Amino acid sequence: MWCAVALIGALIGAPATRAELPKKLLDGLASSSAKVRIVAVSNVARSKDPQARTLIEPLLADEDPAVRAAAIEGLGRVADPAALAALKRVAADQDETVQAVLKRVVPALEALVIAIYVGEAKDLSGGAFPGLADKLRKDIKSALVAKLGPGFVLIDDPTKKSYGATPINIRSITRSKDGRTSFLEVKCELTLVEMPGNMLRAALSSSAAVGVEGEISKRLEPELANDAVTACAPEVASDFVAYVKEHSRR
Repeated sequence: MWCAVALIGALIGAPATRAELPKKLLDGLASSSAKVRIVAVSNVARSKDPQARTLIEPLLADEDPAVRAAAIEGLGRVADPAALAALKRVAADQDETVQAVLKRVVPALEALVIAIYVGEAKDLSGGAFPGLADKLRKDIKSALVAKLGPGFVLIDDPTKKSYGATPINIRSITRSKDGRTSFLEVKCELTLVEMPGNMLRAALSSSAAVGVEGEISKRLEPELANDAVTACAPEVASDFVAYVKEHSRR
C-alpha cells in the first residue's frame, strides 16, 4: 500500500511533460493499484502528449469500473474524436457510473467530428471517356479518407452543415504527341466551400503518356485518361485537406 501511495504522490506532484511520460505515467497506467491507475490516466489526459489517446484506451477494459470511468473521462479531456471507435465498443458496459460518463463524453466527442461533403463530379470535356467523373470523385474520396484521419467524416448529404466540394469538374482533356510518345492531359477543377459560403477554387492538371504510334495509341487513350485522373485526385485532395484543416483550426 505504501508503494501505491508514494507513486500517487509522485504523479500528482510532477507536471506530466512529454519527457516524463515513459517513466512515471506508463508505470502508473500499469500499476496493480486502481487508485494509481486512475491518477495516471488523469495525468496522461492532461499531458497533451500526442500518444495520450492510445495510452488511455486500453484502460477502457480495466477490471475496475472506477478506472474504466476515469479512462472515459480522460479520453473526453484529450478531445480526440478518434477515441469514438473505442468508446462505442464499450457502450454495453453494465456499470452505472461508466454509463453516466459515456453519455456525457461520447456526444461531446461527436460534436468535434468535422463533416465534409464531397460534391458531385461533372465531366465538362465533352464526355469522350465515359465514367471519368465518377472515377475522379471516388478517387478523391479515397484520398481524403487517407489524408484526413478519424477526426473527419465524409458525407453525401449536402444539406448538412459541412465543408464541401461542389463541384468537382473535369474541365478539359487535351491530346498531344511528341515523336513516339502520345500524351493525354486531364485538367481538374475543384470548388472548396466552407459553409455558409466562403469559397476557394483550385485547378489542377495531370498528364499520362504512352510511347507508341498509330491505332494502338488511340485504343489506349481511355486507359491514359484513367491514369491521369488517378494521378490528379490526390493533388486535389491535398488542397482540400490543407484548406479544411486551416479553417477548422484543428
